[in-house]
Amino acid sequence: MPLLANNRFFQNAFDGYILHGRGQCLAGIDYDGGVPATTFKPLQGGNIVVLDDPAFDPVTGRPTGNGFPDPCDTSFFSVLSTIGIDGSILECRDVNLSANSELRFIWAFLPLESHTSICFNSFALFVAYDQDDPGSAGDFANATPTYTTVLGQSKNIPDSSRQNICWQVSCWQPQQNFSGTLYWIVSTGAFAQTNSHCRPSMLLLDSVEVNS
Repeated sequence: MPLLANNRFFQNAFDGYILHGRGQCLAGIDYDGGVPATTFKPLQGGNIVVLDDPAFDPVTGRPTGNGFPDPCDTSFFSVLSTIGIDGSILECRDVNLSANSELRFIWAFLPLESHTSICFNSFALFVAYDQDDPGSAGDFANATPTYTTVLGQSKNIPDSSRQNICWQVSCWQPQQNFSGTLYWIVSTGAFAQTNSHCRPSMLLLDSVEVNS
């Protein structure tokens, strides 16, 4: 499923993508991580992707049952000393990019866990893998990314500035022809073993497109 030119703005929801974990396409979403709350709406199309569901229960952890999808395992991913626990992944297979073309996507990382947490550091990544990695079972253990960039970490965004979070633009220009799989990942992450429950962060996507 290559990147579809007629779904650059997610006007056709997840057409061309595979969603792992919780996610939905919405006309907008309120982020109450800051005071006052911030409303995110599409910049170009009719939908935005919300990776990881904004609903959570800070007492018992993630809600389950009643047809609610389970979060996916993100333990193959880490940022410095932060090991992924669970979250959501948006996957796009069979992507072909010519050398020095530009993959451009608009995103926002919305943390809910406080930056003062001594246990948790939720994070978001964009990762590209060559065609043969990872395996068909989604096992990332022996896969080496072609490209990785950290989009955000909850520890790096002070609670007092979260009302100022806005859309960001990221671009990737492969130095040689690329054929493979792209992943947008948002994960709860922990520094150490803990019995506490993290408030999941969200990763929003407004558009994904290629400029030749």
